[in-house]
Amino acid sequence: MIDVLLLLEGSYPYVSGGVATWVHQLVTSMKDLRFGIVSITAAPDPTRTPKYEMPGHVI
Repeated sequence: MIDVLLLLEGSYPYVSGGVATWVHQLVTSMKDLRFGIVSITAAPDPTRTPKYEMPGHVI
């Protein structure tokens, strides 16, 4: 079950800095909640890799 769903456009976890840094700090500091991340990007890119390591409580 997810406690918080974040719908993010053009940022976390594929872009670093700005909003993405804020989101990463938020999810890593709230370990008692399970987060779902939906990342909307401009175009599919199977070679795209995350810039942040996802904590275990992030789906």
